[in-house]
Amino acid sequence: MKIIAGEMDPTSGRVILEPGKRMSVLNQNHNMFDDHTVLDTILMGNKVLHAVKTEMDALYLDYKDENADRIGELQLQFDEMNGWNAESDAGSMLSNLGISAELHYNLMGDLEGKMKVRVLLAQALFGNPDVLIMDEPTNDLDFETISWLENFLANYENTVLVVEHEELIIENADHIIDVGPFAGVHGGKITFKEFGPKVMGEGWVSHHGKHKVEGARGVVEPANAKHPILRSVKDVFGPSDVYGINALTSKDTILLRGQVTENLNPNSKPVANKNKPMQPLAWLHTYVSPNASKGTTFCTTMGASVDLVSEDLRRLIVNATYHLCGLEVPQKADAAYVDPFYPSFYGYTKNQKNYWIER
Repeated sequence: MKIIAGEMDPTSGRVILEPGKRMSVLNQNHNMFDDHTVLDTILMGNKVLHAVKTEMDALYLDYKDENADRIGELQLQFDEMNGWNAESDAGSMLSNLGISAELHYNLMGDLEGKMKVRVLLAQALFGNPDVLIMDEPTNDLDFETISWLENFLANYENTVLVVEHEELIIENADHIIDVGPFAGVHGGKITFKEFGPKVMGEGWVSHHGKHKVEGARGVVEPANAKHPILRSVKDVFGPSDVYGINALTSKDTILLRGQVTENLNPNSKPVANKNKPMQPLAWLHTYVSPNASKGTTFCTTMGASVDLVSEDLRRLIVNATYHLCGLEVPQKADAAYVDPFYPSFYGYTKNQKNYWIER
């Protein structure tokens, strides 16, 4: 996705966008536009239109006769892009996303986090881009807004590339790559909706903890404390929250349960009303494939880049790999980083050790 969006150089090959076509990418930096108004942030989604408007406004503000020809050229470009209706179109989209008109001229920095997410979504959608790229666009959206986005994308005539777990969005996709239908699972095909519950033991259910606010601490399941996958795994913590689980059965082997914590600090206290019972956090699941072959998978609801700061989470995954490959699990598997690793939810923060603890 980053290569297609131009945020990362490919190691081979080329990304070609047809001349005259416009690509829009859902921005994941919620604070990038804090010094801009909500409406101006939306207009910035169409970079060419916004650049024309900015130059034209500046020339009008300091009008000189020698700039008349340039103003005329800009007006013509602006008209061809339907720029005169841009603010009205942006306002309508904001209203559709539940952002009232009295907020349209507020600074982005004055909005709460969930409102910023909606504005950035509107920014990406604004101006009918020819290629739209979105990574997890439904994060922090309520059901009504997700439904609106589903309907918007269902009627969208241009190309959309999206990474998403929300079934309402996925089931309307024309093409799904890497996530379904799943071919090669011992001789058969499994649909996207079937893959999680059947092969991994669970699909998407819900956030049990408060997303991006409450953390998750791994607590060893006493009955399976001596399982080889848990060797030298004692301190698992992740800033991503605990997820709801309801499909596991007595045949599954729960290794860790998720204790919801008050905040994203590894030393934070557990939340009293969300840990009885604690949701499964990591488990082994046996499955039967379409051709009746049997297999076993390891699954954990952790795995965001920030979760992998936890050495014991990395060791848990390494141990599971040894175990499922039929190899002896080391007493203390090497889970050290190969290179420096300073993660954030939406990319990498260079030269910032203990990033999440400091936040």
